[in-house]
Amino acid sequence: MSKHFKMTKPTKKSFLNIFEKNNGSITNTCDVVGICRNVYYDELEKDPKFKQAIEDIKEKHNEELIILAKKGLKINLNRNKQSAIEYTLNNKCKEEYSNTVKNEHTGAEGVPLRFIIEKSYPGENEPK
Repeated sequence: MSKHFKMTKPTKKSFLNIFEKNNGSITNTCDVVGICRNVYYDELEKDPKFKQAIEDIKEKHNEELIILAKKGLKINLNRNKQSAIEYTLNNKCKEEYSNTVKNEHTGAEGVPLRFIIEKSYPGENEPK
């Protein structure tokens, strides 16, 4: 496969179409279009319109993933899946439900604990 060292307008248009169909996979799109990733990254720096088009595709893809994840969460909640229930309660009812354990260690009357660490070496403090 020959590698282009510069992206032409038709190459950019093709790249954007394939990038969208490949769900934002840079590596796969570069392979299909016939360019190396360095050419892609160089073009992002040189062409603000191309960079914006890439960002728009990424944003659209992320929105689609979020919609799918929300649908999956609803399906799993309806099936009483424990992980979906815990996720929802921990993220939507933080004040009421949490799987985080908080431990506070204090001494009498809330005074901070004081730790005394004694070092000993082999042979020292052995009974005589």
